[in-house]
Amino acid sequence: MAANYLTFCELDEQDYQIIAVHTVLQDYKLAYLLNNDLGFKFKRIVPDLDYVIEGKKAFFSSFEFEDSKNLIDWYLVKNKYKVKNIEGKSVGLFQTEDTFTSSYVYLQPEVKEADFIVKIQGDFSASKLKNLTQQINKIEGIVTAYAVDTVKLNHKEYLIF
Repeated sequence: MAANYLTFCELDEQDYQIIAVHTVLQDYKLAYLLNNDLGFKFKRIVPDLDYVIEGKKAFFSSFEFEDSKNLIDWYLVKNKYKVKNIEGKSVGLFQTEDTFTSSYVYLQPEVKEADFIVKIQGDFSASKLKNLTQQINKIEGIVTAYAVDTVKLNHKEYLIF
């Protein structure tokens, strides 16, 4: 029996666009505003996307909207996850004190400044993408949104969902 598998070359051939979003909003608030202001119907995907990145388990909240009328799948995914690092510090001969530091891991490190990523999977023209980014930029609480060149992304395997 032949095995079916997806190679990275085939992933490059898939038709999808990426929009990076910089915002101070929480994930649920951003999804609500996109639904309310732009007519999307994002719904939370449970459980969160989980990946091991740089040896650390990371969870990324995500939302999905399947537009069956236009045959486009929309995904809103958090790009940053804060991980705590435990470091032991010696305070005496037989005593250690745990100290915590935190750092971020990114779903797409090439756009690590972005708080969220919108993945548009389907036939979506460049003019529609430009119009959509302009509409997203008008939402209160959004600092900026812009299209990302998918060719420059090195971690495309994290975009398979």
